[in-house]
Amino acid sequence: MVFVVTGTNGFIGSRLATTLLTHEAGQHAEVRALVRSPDAGAPPGITPYVVDYRRPESIAASGALEGAGYLIHLAGVTKALSLDSFREGNVEPVASLLKAIKSVAPPLKRFVLVSSQAAAGPAPGPGRPRSESDPAEPFDVYGISKLEAEQLLSDQAGASPFTIVRPSAVYGPRDVDFLKLFKQLRLGAGLYPANRNNRLATIFVDDLVSGLIQATYSEAARDQVFFMTNEEDIGWPEVYRAMARALEAPMRFEWEIPAPIVRATGLLGDAVSRLTGQVSVVNSQKVALGMAPYWTCSAEKARRLIGFSPATPLEAGMAATLAWYRQQGWL
Repeated sequence: MVFVVTGTNGFIGSRLATTLLTHEAGQHAEVRALVRSPDAGAPPGITPYVVDYRRPESIAASGALEGAGYLIHLAGVTKALSLDSFREGNVEPVASLLKAIKSVAPPLKRFVLVSSQAAAGPAPGPGRPRSESDPAEPFDVYGISKLEAEQLLSDQAGASPFTIVRPSAVYGPRDVDFLKLFKQLRLGAGLYPANRNNRLATIFVDDLVSGLIQATYSEAARDQVFFMTNEEDIGWPEVYRAMARALEAPMRFEWEIPAPIVRATGLLGDAVSRLTGQVSVVNSQKVALGMAPYWTCSAEKARRLIGFSPATPLEAGMAATLAWYRQQGWL
C-alpha cells in the first residue's frame, strides 16, 4: 500500500502522514512525501521526494508516483498578495499533479484533494449550514483559487478517480491560529473582531484525518465532494469558553471590537503588504472572511455515504490541543 502525500510539513499533512503509517487499514503502508526543497524533509518514517510543481515532468521523474495507489494533496497557499499568487500555489500544483499522473502506471486508485469551506463560501443564513448541493459562492481570492483547483480535478473525472474534502475550521496540535487565541485567553481577555454573534463549524484534526482516510478508501466517495465537520453550528463565545476551561483561567473581560475599526485595520494591513511585498497577518481579505456571519456546513453527506463519525467534542479537543502546546513548550 503506497500513499503519496503533499504538505507533510504542515499542520494537517504531518498528522495525516504519520497516521497512515499506523492506521489499521494501512498496515505495512509506505508513505511518500512530495516536498519543494531538500531542506524540507519529512516526518520520521516517511520518504521525501523533491519536486517542482511548476514542472510536471519533475514529479513524474521523481519516482514518487511509481506503484502508488493513493495521492492525497494538502499542500497549498493560505496567504498571498493576489489571485495570481493564490493560483500559483493552489491551482497550478493540481494541474501539474494531474499531468504527472498520466505518465505513470498502474493508474492511481484515488486522487484526494483537501480543499476548504472557503471554496464554497459561508452558509446562506442561520440554521442553514452549507451543503454540497448548494452552488459554490466563494467571496475572497483564496476561496476562488481553491474552487478553481476543485474544478480542475473534477473536470477530468474518468481519467483519475477523485475525492474532494472541504474541512470546516480545523484545530488541534501544531495549529498556530488557535495557539494565538489560547495566548490571548490565558490573559483573561476575550476579544471579538466584530464577530461575537457569528456562527462557525469546527473539526478536531484527528477527526479530519480519520475522515480523509475513510474517504480515500471508500468506493462510495469516488468522484464526490464532502464537507467534514464535527461541530456544525457554534458561536465564538462557546469556543472561547471551552478554551478558557481547558486553561483553567477565567475570562476577566470580553470586548467586541467595532466593525469600522476591524475594517480599517484590514485596509492598513493591505497598505503594509503593498509597501513591503509581504502578506500582512491582518488584511481586508482576512477581515471579510472573519466577519461573515455563518461559517457553518453540514457533514451529513459524509456520514451517510462513508460512515464519517467524528468522535471529539469541542471541550475534549481543546483540552488535547492545549496539552500538546504545553508539552512542546509552545504555551
